[in-house]
Amino acid sequence: MIPAAPCSVNICMESEATRATFERLTSGTKRVLLVEGHIWFREALAYLLNLDPGLIIVQQAGSLDELHEDAVVYDVIVADFDTLGRWNSHQVSRLRECSSRAPLLALVGSSDIEQHLRALESGADMLLQKSASVAEILRSVKLLSTSDSGAEHSRRGRS
Repeated sequence: MIPAAPCSVNICMESEATRATFERLTSGTKRVLLVEGHIWFREALAYLLNLDPGLIIVQQAGSLDELHEDAVVYDVIVADFDTLGRWNSHQVSRLRECSSRAPLLALVGSSDIEQHLRALESGADMLLQKSASVAEILRSVKLLSTSDSGAEHSRRGRS
């Protein structure tokens, strides 16, 4: 039997009261931003990550242009390198505007080492193949979302 689909939040935080209530209700839960251009992959990954009681997908987007500017602060950002086209520091900066301290997990569909290096040089904290198992993706998201691990894995020492 397939469990009922957990929800992703994707809500606008128009007022401080709404933001405060959301922060209170999700305290202790790691908040994830998921940016993935392939809708079937994005929805499946969001569904599976939301099954973990310690995580909540706060926002999903198919591109940077779909991000809500007024969303909550994230504990980790999961982004598809391919969705963002040729990643560069400007695109990573746009992702970091969502949450300057959130570590960035880059998902890549290619085995091209040059592409992997570009992702890391552009600011990704960790890199995984999109073909990785759900358990491996979940383990990486949890590792990056822990309070100390993000700083450990950041090559620039963000905290």
